Amino acid sequence: MSSQNETSSFGYWSIIKPVLKTLVTVFISVVIHVLIAKLYNFHCIGEGWFSILHTLLYMPNPQCRIMLDIMKHTSDLYILFWTTMLSGFILNYKIVKKSLSTINYNIKYFKNI
Repeated sequence: MSSQNETSSFGYWSIIKPVLKTLVTVFISVVIHVLIAKLYNFHCIGEGWFSILHTLLYMPNPQCRIMLDIMKHTSDLYILFWTTMLSGFILNYKIVKKSLSTINYNIKYFKNI
């Protein structure tokens, strides 16, 4: 009896583990994106009218370019997450719909017998 519980809990864990990994990855990428955006705004942009001169001086810096690359990468990762999740829902919907229609067909068939 306990081996069956261990097997079923292992089955749940094998489903939940990739979902948790994905959610943690998305959360970390969002946090990194926000922190880098704030740092970029502070270091590379500046405030007020002086920010135009400040940006002209700091925009070509390697640090500013690296921060922009990191923000682009985290943004791409976030878009990939939502695209993949939406695709997964659509695919699962089609699979479930086909299974339900097959079950419905089988029920009608056995009622006629």
